[in-house]
Amino acid sequence: MKKKIEESNTYLPIRKQTLKKEKKFLVDFYTLRDGYGYSRSLSEYLDKIQNKSVGNELGINNVSGGKHGWDCLFSDGKHELYLEVKNVDMKAEQKFANFNDITIEKAKSFGEDNLCVALALWESSSEPMCIIFGKTSGSFSDYLIKVTEEHDIDMQNGKTTNPRNNRTFAPFQLVNDFGFKIITRQNPKEVIEKLSTINGRFAEIDESDIIPTDKFNIAEYMS
Repeated sequence: MKKKIEESNTYLPIRKQTLKKEKKFLVDFYTLRDGYGYSRSLSEYLDKIQNKSVGNELGINNVSGGKHGWDCLFSDGKHELYLEVKNVDMKAEQKFANFNDITIEKAKSFGEDNLCVALALWESSSEPMCIIFGKTSGSFSDYLIKVTEEHDIDMQNGKTTNPRNNRTFAPFQLVNDFGFKIITRQNPKEVIEKLSTINGRFAEIDESDIIPTDKFNIAEYMS
């Protein structure tokens, strides 16, 4: 027997002191957003702040000013490197890098040699707990192209009626299957322990394979 919607939820009391602090946070957040003349929603502005923080951690010097296109850009005057950022809260039930509405053209764009992806895992600090980072050319883009072509064929043959081709990548999948690196300011042993709560196979990773943020050099990924 199906439960009613109200029976499947948990309701908590509204605590006025907590609400007072939360409302102050919203006022400060709106003031900060409006002070910079940013006209988009609070969730988009928060995402923008996180993208800037991730880019800064990686030594990247520009963030996208619009809604479309890649999230960050590193330029040394001669070469350019673009970054797509995915932000995930460690307290979230699902911890995946989500790529939505992938067309064959977009899948192929991940094959460009000057594009990288960063999956940032956030706790409660102003910097991410760690960043799972890698170039998308090679096995990552090959996989995206393959599954996108399969989705398009299934659409043509009526095997699926969902026109949206959305793909998710787990943190361990990015590291194990596509050779992404783990970059962090925190103690490598502690980071492995935290990542192991997502997937126990992270325990197989050696601490020496984790790159300290101050040792990471974005220029090494330039074409």
